Amino acid sequence: MTIAPPGADVRMWTPEQIESGIVTALRRREFSTAGSLLALLGDRDRERAQNVEGAVTIGTTFARRALQLSTVHTFGIEFDGPIRNPRRDCTRPGALCSLWALTQVAAVVVTTTGDVHQAVAWLGERGVPVVVDGPGGAGVVDSWTDRSRVLVTGRQLPALRVLSTRAVQFDCWEQSLQDLEFAALGLR
Repeated sequence: MTIAPPGADVRMWTPEQIESGIVTALRRREFSTAGSLLALLGDRDRERAQNVEGAVTIGTTFARRALQLSTVHTFGIEFDGPIRNPRRDCTRPGALCSLWALTQVAAVVVTTTGDVHQAVAWLGERGVPVVVDGPGGAGVVDSWTDRSRVLVTGRQLPALRVLSTRAVQFDCWEQSLQDLEFAALGLR
């Protein structure tokens, strides 16, 4: 199974599309495809490639460590800021692969103060498996423990930590993932 539709030239993809393709390849366990796309990304956008490579490395570590955890932790992530750059309406470098990395070890709830359905559509277009909180989705939930899909909501739900431009200090994805990892493992 390939990431690109038949006849598509991945060399024409934007860096954001390449990162989305890497996430899709990782979910499908097509590691050689993910590696090839990462190399292509490195040729186009070195900063994004470094963020993505860091997130993939941490996500792989998360997946191994998740086997040791007896409970599923939940992390909250603010949509505008850490995931979506609202000024440019594009993903932050490494955000998509970081969401994948977090789902290897925890359930993820994305919160937005904007239109929840627009956030679901925006993430879904980029290959993130999402479900909406409320009618027509997961129903109205009091907590979230499903690691296979990201819940998008306009409400605050219980979470071990919240990644925000205001909560866990967000400077870059690599440091933020390390901070969240320590919380999940009970080290901080």
